[in-house]
Amino acid sequence: MIWLLLVGAVALIALYLYSLFVQGEIRQLVRTLRWVVGGGLVAGAALLGLRGQMLLASFMAAGGLGVLMRGRLGRSISGPACRARTMSRAFLRPIST
Repeated sequence: MIWLLLVGAVALIALYLYSLFVQGEIRQLVRTLRWVVGGGLVAGAALLGLRGQMLLASFMAAGGLGVLMRGRLGRSISGPACRARTMSRAFLRPIST
C-alpha cells in the first residue's frame, strides 16, 4: 500500500512539473525542481542515517543542502574571469551581462 502512495506522489509531482513546462513557467519549474531534488536528497540521507550508513548519508545530506541553499550541486563559476568577450574590428571589450 505504501508503494501506491509513493507512486501517486511521484505522478502528481511529474504532472505538476509537466504543466509548468507546457505553460512556459521556467523560473517556477526550476525552483520546484530544486526543492524536489534537494528535498529528495535530504530525505534519502535521513533514511540512510537511520539505517546506520552515516558516510553515504553525510555526503547525500551535504549535496541536498547545497541544492536547497545554492540551487546547484557544484561550485558556481562567476566573476571577472568568466566574462563574455566580443571581437570587433577595432577593439576587444567585455559584454555587460
